Amino acid sequence: MELHGKHFGKTYMKKIFSIYLLFIGINSNAQFFSNTNAIAINNSIMSVNNMDFENFGDFSNTGEITINGNFINSGVFSSNTLNKSRIFLNLNWSNNLTFVAGKSDVIFTGSNQIIGGLAPTVFNILDFQGISGNIKTLQNNITCSDTLFLRDIELSANSFEFKINNGIIPVQRNSGYISTTNNGSLKIYFPVALNSYFEAPLGYGNSASQYKPVFLINPNNDSFGITLFGNSPLAQGMNPLYLHDSVCSINDSYYYKFKTFGSSMFYGITKSVAESYYTKLSRWDGVKWSKISNSGQTGTLAFSNLSLNSQSNFSTENISQAIEKPYVFAGNDFFLDLGQSKTIKTTGYFPSGSSILWTPSNNLSCDDCLEPVFTMGTPLTTVITVSNGPGCISSDTINILMKKDYRNLIPTSFTPNGDLLNDKFGPELLPGDKLSDLEIFNRWGQKIYKGTQNWDGTYKNTEVMQGVYLYKLMILSDEMKNGELKKYFLSGEFTLFR
Repeated sequence: MELHGKHFGKTYMKKIFSIYLLFIGINSNAQFFSNTNAIAINNSIMSVNNMDFENFGDFSNTGEITINGNFINSGVFSSNTLNKSRIFLNLNWSNNLTFVAGKSDVIFTGSNQIIGGLAPTVFNILDFQGISGNIKTLQNNITCSDTLFLRDIELSANSFEFKINNGIIPVQRNSGYISTTNNGSLKIYFPVALNSYFEAPLGYGNSASQYKPVFLINPNNDSFGITLFGNSPLAQGMNPLYLHDSVCSINDSYYYKFKTFGSSMFYGITKSVAESYYTKLSRWDGVKWSKISNSGQTGTLAFSNLSLNSQSNFSTENISQAIEKPYVFAGNDFFLDLGQSKTIKTTGYFPSGSSILWTPSNNLSCDDCLEPVFTMGTPLTTVITVSNGPGCISSDTINILMKKDYRNLIPTSFTPNGDLLNDKFGPELLPGDKLSDLEIFNRWGQKIYKGTQNWDGTYKNTEVMQGVYLYKLMILSDEMKNGELKKYFLSGEFTLFR
């Protein structure tokens, strides 16, 4: 059947008419197929080629309609609630009054299409076809009550709400995603509690790195709203440089807005290899970005993620990934005797994945651990640095000093035999100290040496005999006591071996 003229219906149809034919083709040079009365497509195929489909009346469909133009509904368009029907649309969708989806599939076959009109549309099954780079754009609030097929296209919520009304049905996709950058939102309703997770397929670009889904984990029978912004939060007045002191930086490439209703939210977001430094989530508290302490990796999702299980009900939060700032305290300075060992017990907060470095690390058992063992050889001033990414560090210094008990630093014997080993007698001086006076006496009390250098075992340029000798010495310290340099006086005996 071929129909001619700009409008088919008002002039030629005064009563309800049903089409029971297997196929009706409408080909015309006209711009519109227009109905102002009532038409029923019953188990039939209707094709509207090279023109727009416009309904002002009452149109019922239980068959298949292919529209190679725009769909404009300004009346009542209904599909049967028991039998399957389909609508293929090549151009734009405009619903201005009443659309009853019934059991219908609406398949958008064009490249870039608009879905809007004066009235929101509730679809049953939505199937978006096309190639990567194609965009279907909302210009009103839209609901999908059954299955959503994203395939390879971008569904742009624009500044409107796209609602998935049955969250127990997963979204079918290849590389497709839902974008909400213009402050639109994806709202998901769960008719019953879900004992697994639902992947909300959000993204803000065609590359794989820009696909940033949210996984709602074990959601309750309730609705949850999500917006993904593919830009810095600075655009919405949330300065990424305004940080709580527990946060070094946030990921300002993109961020989320989560909205809860009657139930709290437990969710996870993916974390790429390049985002490994982000170990916590952060929220904007109205003034700055603060760390969410109970966020982090969850084993519920079998991939790298950051999750949160405590966003309260009836709340809206802006969320980004955060590099959390470490904190380290190396402990108080301490003294050790020569050869004595002690474990340095550091305390603080060390985010997962942080690196540790002691510099210098002389006489430490390790330079990359939190509790190295130090063995006193010479005193050490060392710095521990904990890093959780570029520019995100905390450091502390500890001084390990030697106890100035020179009784342990004066030999009990020496062998002045010219082998350059233990050839002179005297104290092992600590850094900063100096020998102020040394006196040596033989067994009869005769003083045989006095000086400020260690003794070489001679008296008047002659080697003395092997035996026991006595010493008295004074060491001038670099420490201050009562405004003066501290002095150490020691005496004792030693053996000279030849």
